[in-house]
Amino acid sequence: MKMILSAFLDVPLTLSLCLGFMVNASSQTPASQKTYYEYPIIPDAEEWGELETHAEMVAAVQVPNDVLKKMTTEELAVTVLENPLAPLIFAYYTYESGYDDGYGILCKDLNCFRELDSRIDASDKLSKVINDWRSSVENSEDYNSPVNFKRWVGETILGCMQDDPGLTWTDHGVTADQTIDFTYTPS
Repeated sequence: MKMILSAFLDVPLTLSLCLGFMVNASSQTPASQKTYYEYPIIPDAEEWGELETHAEMVAAVQVPNDVLKKMTTEELAVTVLENPLAPLIFAYYTYESGYDDGYGILCKDLNCFRELDSRIDASDKLSKVINDWRSSVENSEDYNSPVNFKRWVGETILGCMQDDPGLTWTDHGVTADQTIDFTYTPS
């Protein structure tokens, strides 16, 4: 029961943290990477607040298919990282599969993720974008910038694309029972 309650409380917290980063990270991309699809509705726009369901948000951030097909893979990689729902990859983290479940859900829901995943050079181009962003952040005094968060999202996506979800609790030899339980139990 404690585990179920703990998991139930973790989801809203994770979603609120992701949404907070989505608002702060929107439209703050290095100037060298300004060739991408600009989403008409982003989390800090008034229209975003009118979206009531996840399905409405997903519909609002679909990239027109004719635009997707004309994009270079590098432009598509930036478009994926600029997608307002990309940070949700962290919301679907599990002990057993790391971030793979989140990546799969984003590929199912968002056409730009599916398109990037289908490109042969996707890993190379996404890696290039991440490295370019890393350089722009390292040359900046604000290492905690939204660009750095998008780079972190990109590195997580890249790990999933390369079938390397990164380390999970299980990789560290820790079971779900052994993780810190923040559940309040009245005495």
